[in-house]
Amino acid sequence: MKKLENEAYETLKNTIDNFEKWQGINALNWTKYIHPSFSNKKLDKKITRKDLLNNEFVNELTNEELAIIILSWGGMNRKHGKALFDHKEWLNIIENMRSGIIESRKEAYELFQGLRKEGKLTGMGPAYFTKLICFVNPKLNGYIMDQWTSKSINLLFENKLILLNSNGHVTDKNTAEIYEDFCCKIEQLGELLKLSPITLEENLFSNGGLKKGDWRQYVVNNWSPDNKANNIPLKKYKPEAKEVSKSNIGDIKATKKAYEISGPFHLKETSTYFALRIEAEKSKKAGYITRNGCLHVGEELKKLLEPSNLKWSEAKKSPGPENSKYQFENFNDCTSFLMSVNLLIE
Repeated sequence: MKKLENEAYETLKNTIDNFEKWQGINALNWTKYIHPSFSNKKLDKKITRKDLLNNEFVNELTNEELAIIILSWGGMNRKHGKALFDHKEWLNIIENMRSGIIESRKEAYELFQGLRKEGKLTGMGPAYFTKLICFVNPKLNGYIMDQWTSKSINLLFENKLILLNSNGHVTDKNTAEIYEDFCCKIEQLGELLKLSPITLEENLFSNGGLKKGDWRQYVVNNWSPDNKANNIPLKKYKPEAKEVSKSNIGDIKATKKAYEISGPFHLKETSTYFALRIEAEKSKKAGYITRNGCLHVGEELKKLLEPSNLKWSEAKKSPGPENSKYQFENFNDCTSFLMSVNLLIE
């Protein structure tokens, strides 16, 4: 095994299973943006990892339906999903993975990457087609190589394996050989920690959002485009309560000024709500989310969300010009939805 970064490894050991399991948004609602007439009630639920590994559930789905629940669970941008399903040649790979014609994770990766190079996989790069490899046929032992698992592996091993751009996203330059090495490292770590590889991969993903999992917080604290050269010291993990910033009159006044809203937005906690800010540390606010998951928006942000067909109600009391609101089931459902439509930076 390649040499481990001891500080990162010890942190991972101490944070195993200390996270909230990821739950996708309603798969049927995601699908209707792509296929408005789609009506399979089996997809009318919030998909979990347990569902994706449930043979009894997935065996009743068509290739397209299986791909849909995986991509919606993964939070794919709906616009990217629509572009992807406009060209369905890639569904042949799904069929061949399910039937056993494709015999290895490396072969599956090569086929997806080949379509990507030919311009036939619009909207889906390695972070998402490795989700398909992972769940379409779990016997291939392929694991999800997204930004969080990739940053994790790069922090855990001295040689920085996965190629990431300056924003931390997995690039198309990652070859099938790199993916195979990535999966081998997942398996090696799982063996060291006495976890199945798929469980280890889930721990590396951890969870984001308002209350990040301990390992996710460690990765956020330590990953940088520069530390691939090992020139940034790792920060020790210290679990501690998050400070809550105070709301102020300047924030409210700033929202009354006219400015262009395009997203994606940063989420910034105040004493009473979570503001959707254009820039992380600036006062401009496009809308906000209450702690119980109610999304408040002004006219500009509402226009961006029109394709999602949310049924807005009037927001009579608001700390700014946000005059419409939509009540999600909870805070995490709201943020997951905004990430799925590419309007929220985690």
